[in-house]
Amino acid sequence: MNRLVIIGNGFDLAHGLPTSYRDFINDYWRGIKDSNHNDEFTSFTFNTKIEFENIKNIDCISKQFIALDENVKFSEAEIYHEYGNNILTGKYPRAHILNYKNDFFRLINQKAIENWVDIENEYYRELKKIVVSKPENSLVDNNEFEISKKKKY
Repeated sequence: MNRLVIIGNGFDLAHGLPTSYRDFINDYWRGIKDSNHNDEFTSFTFNTKIEFENIKNIDCISKQFIALDENVKFSEAEIYHEYGNNILTGKYPRAHILNYKNDFFRLINQKAIENWVDIENEYYRELKKIVVSKPENSLVDNNEFEISKKKKY
């Protein structure tokens, strides 16, 4: 198995710079200003427009929805409206409020990965799944991995 090893000098850590994987993901969530948000990674489905305040991460966003509706739940990086227990099936019907448009972005939020080694391992696992599941002559959609190329200006 080929691996890319990046060795740093610790300059960023020594100077307290926010350069961990978690810092980058939290920066994405801080950039979301309201429930009308819609970009290439996420969108929201909620009847009322909510202006988000003091957002530090996805947990802060979920708490603002939960404050408005006690049936809103947050679990494994998913924000959804739960409609009680279906007695016949034993399942809890739900409607997603947070809609992920990128499966890999959902995965790395669910895993709550803390460092770059972990994210590289997740990339590797996902790429292996693609190779195994895709026929030789099919094209792989690179959009799922565009998150690594995005820059915020």
